[in-house]
Amino acid sequence: MAVTTNTGDSAGLTVPATPSSTTTSSVPAPGSPVKTPRAYVIGMPIASAGLWMAVLAPALVVLAIKVSEITTPETRAGALSLVAGVGALIALLANPFFGRLSDRTTSRFGMRKPWIVGGSIVGMGRWSCSGPPPTSPACWWPGSSPS
Repeated sequence: MAVTTNTGDSAGLTVPATPSSTTTSSVPAPGSPVKTPRAYVIGMPIASAGLWMAVLAPALVVLAIKVSEITTPETRAGALSLVAGVGALIALLANPFFGRLSDRTTSRFGMRKPWIVGGSIVGMGRWSCSGPPPTSPACWWPGSSPS
């Protein structure tokens, strides 16, 4: 099958047809809007809410238990709201800041890997410096006895 095209200089140039020129492609043209499936639009917020409920519910319960162990009944509500509020404020400021730094990172390991490794090291270091609240020294290492 041959297709006749007009190239301007030579009218009537015959070009052999290729399979890609006779069939339509499912890939949209660059810059054209892409229709998002309805199941994705409905399912993604539901899945996200379920994930955050599964992650936050145990954390909030454990936080409330820990605060109740180290405070008196009169100060329990204030201490819990202070801890949760300060944590939320720090996250509100730190997440965009470190996200911007991560987006601008150029390294041979990629944009995210250095931050994942660095965050893991800092997190493990911070974890090792915490122990049971009443008897925790400044830096408690696993395997050593807290004094």
